[in-house]
Amino acid sequence: MPNDEETMDGLLRAYGRDILHFIRFYTKNNNEAEDLTQEVFIRAYKNIAAFRSDCDAKTWLLKIAVNVCRNFARWQQRHPAFPVDIFPITLISPSAESEVLRRSDEMSIAYQVQELPVKLKEVVLLHYFEDKSINEIAKMLGILEGAVKVRLFRARKLLKQREEGLAHEERSDQRQLKKLAPHR
Repeated sequence: MPNDEETMDGLLRAYGRDILHFIRFYTKNNNEAEDLTQEVFIRAYKNIAAFRSDCDAKTWLLKIAVNVCRNFARWQQRHPAFPVDIFPITLISPSAESEVLRRSDEMSIAYQVQELPVKLKEVVLLHYFEDKSINEIAKMLGILEGAVKVRLFRARKLLKQREEGLAHEERSDQRQLKKLAPHR
């Protein structure tokens, strides 16, 4: 039978990238995601004896990851940091092409999911990106299945509203461009 270190090594190899990806999507920060992923596996190692096999190991690790991310978010609220990336690296204004690409990236579904409120983002990430069932999500988050369904419904509704708002904004921008264009 493998010892705890061998077990953790196997879990890290099997699920490390998945946990990192989940946390990166949750936090929107690569460096924080790496640190928090380490924290997840440290906590898992410390609590490996408490692991019950009523769920699979990935579900257990994701539950730890959600808790670590929630704790980190609470800590960030109490200790706001000065955002380093608010200043442009160069003073050159972006080209029209790079501006279009930036706006295109911002309109992607992944960006929109990241901008959801935390409670909605958690269930969307777990359900659609980690393929967890409503039952599994409810157990992981310690909430009722009905609450998971409501959060998924609200998230889909909010995403649809934002998508419609972006489409309206885009049509409005096109109308403005036509007004500015010289008549032939």
